[in-house]
Amino acid sequence: MPDPVKETLTRWRLLHEQWPALTFYQRFESVIALALTFVVTIVIVVALYRLVASVLGALVLGALDPLEHATFQSTRCNTSSRASRA
Repeated sequence: MPDPVKETLTRWRLLHEQWPALTFYQRFESVIALALTFVVTIVIVVALYRLVASVLGALVLGALDPLEHATFQSTRCNTSSRASRA
């Protein structure tokens, strides 16, 4: 199984070596791809942090008690009584 960190470092080194030979458009593409990679990474990290913080907060503060069965049971809508009212 290939090591992703090693592959990333190899790609960085290759881009660094080829940078002088790249055209303006190829450099532009590389910079945009790098910027988008960082933006997506930041969005994922922030979303994961907020998810973990909200779940742990709910568990710690007792708003979500995993031992209480009623917490996880959904209420059913009685559609027949709605139809008869209309």
